[in-house]
Amino acid sequence: MHFELLPVLDTIITLYQQPADMTRFKAYLSILEGGTKGGLSVPIGAFNPMAKQAYINKLHELTAINPEFILDNTLRQVNTQINDYYKADNSVLKVCFNLADDLKGGWTNRYTTDYSSKFKIAPLLSRGFCVPIFWVSEEFDEVIVKKRVLEYVYRTIYRSTHKQPETLEEHILQEEFVADSIGQIRSPRAVDLFYKQNRQTTELPSIINYLYGDAAAIELGYTPLDLTAYLEF
Repeated sequence: MHFELLPVLDTIITLYQQPADMTRFKAYLSILEGGTKGGLSVPIGAFNPMAKQAYINKLHELTAINPEFILDNTLRQVNTQINDYYKADNSVLKVCFNLADDLKGGWTNRYTTDYSSKFKIAPLLSRGFCVPIFWVSEEFDEVIVKKRVLEYVYRTIYRSTHKQPETLEEHILQEEFVADSIGQIRSPRAVDLFYKQNRQTTELPSIINYLYGDAAAIELGYTPLDLTAYLEF
C-alpha cells in the first residue's frame, strides 16, 4: 500500500476565478467526473462549486501555509512507516485535500459530511482515493494539517481490511484504530453505559447522536438521547 498526493488546490483556485454561475458549476462537474457523467475522476465532492467570497478567502488563507506540501511530506513519512506491514499490498491511494464549506455557503452539513467522510468511504477506496476533509470554520497550521491527513490515511488502511461499519461498536473500533495509529490519547467516554447497552445497535440516529452529541441529533431531526443520563461516575 502506497499513498501519493493528488494536487487539486491550483485547479480549484482557478475554478473560483469564474463567476458563481452555471458555467462554473459545469466546470466543477467536468473536473469531478472527468467527462464521464456520474464518474469520479478527481474526488473534490466536498468543495463548494458555488462558493461565496468568504469561502474563497479562507481557501487563499489556507494556501499560505502550503497544505499540499505538508500533505506530501506526511505521506512520505507514512509510506516509510507502513512499508514493512503492507509489502504484499501493491495498491496506490491518491490523497486529495478537500475544504468543506460549513459556514455561509449552504452547501454542506457539518455532521453528515464528517460522518460520510469517515465511515462511508468504500466508493472512494474502490477507486483508489483517500480524501481528508478540512473545514472553513477551522484555523489551520502545519500540525493540524498533518494530524488530519494521518487520520484519514489510517482510516483508509483500516478499511482496506474491514467492512463498512454497521454497529456502533464497529464505528468505535475504527476510530480507536485511527487514534492508536497516530498516537492520540483517547478521551474517556462520558457515556460508556450507553455504549455498553447499545454497542450492537445499527440505528443511524443513535450512532450519530453518540458520535456527535445532541446538537447533531436536533439539527438532523432526530430525537436527542440526552446521553448525560448515562454518565458513569
